[in-house]
Amino acid sequence: MSSLRDAVVTQSWFDSNFLLFKHEKSSDKVFFLVEGISDVAFFKKILKRQGDRVYISSPEKTGKREVIDAVKSVKDNNYNNIYGICDSDFEKITGSISDYEPSVFLFTDFHDLEITMLSLDIFYGVFLECTKNYSEAHKFKHEEVLHNVFDVVYQLGVLKFINMRDSLKLNFKALRHGSFIEINGINCEINIKDIIIDLIPKSNKFDNSMYSVESVYHLYNEALSNNIDKLHICNGHDFCEVLALVNHRTFQNQNINSEKLETMLRLSCSEHEFMKTELYSHIKSAIATHLY
Repeated sequence: MSSLRDAVVTQSWFDSNFLLFKHEKSSDKVFFLVEGISDVAFFKKILKRQGDRVYISSPEKTGKREVIDAVKSVKDNNYNNIYGICDSDFEKITGSISDYEPSVFLFTDFHDLEITMLSLDIFYGVFLECTKNYSEAHKFKHEEVLHNVFDVVYQLGVLKFINMRDSLKLNFKALRHGSFIEINGINCEINIKDIIIDLIPKSNKFDNSMYSVESVYHLYNEALSNNIDKLHICNGHDFCEVLALVNHRTFQNQNINSEKLETMLRLSCSEHEFMKTELYSHIKSAIATHLY
């Protein structure tokens, strides 16, 4: 039933935008489909100078799979001036990124858009905004905050990685970050084993006959010892969740949540910074391909 509904949503995007590919004012534009409304706003900002040559949109049902299916649907109707911009997730680690046509699907340099932005020199501005009303902020270095939050998010990312790799089917939507992360000043600690213990009974598809708390924890420690690149493992949403906890418990800033932090990252990242990424180069190359 869900696959039928997804197909309808994908087709509806093409139906509602079909005339754009025909209209003389937009037929020569380069179309970019992105994963969500916030991504639409970000890439419109980044590509503002290209505004007369690009059209940026998102499928009604947002997400990576929906972008890929919608782009393929347009391609199947013989329109070639469309590209999908997607999060890499773990696909650069697993090598499955090669399953996609590189001239059509453009992926973030690292795990997702937020982590790609954090790989640039933009965190200081976010740190200043978070601590502007905190009188003790001068005691902390933003680099240390960034490192400490990344350390916790990396551990959680490794658990998510083995969950994907080994099809454990742990339900991370049930995770409450604040229940398993201790914040002491800007020092952060996470209890991965307790997360596993908590998630297993909340995960209806988890196979208790094949895996146990101990076996999952063993897989986790094994993967952790491989020292996989943190920028490919860490999840941007998790980063913002943990940083929000630091805001609440240390910076005494109760008005900050993960959604606001994600918005801060997008606002802090200018075209000047983003042009340092491979993704930006791929976008510019796609636009150049359709110059007449």
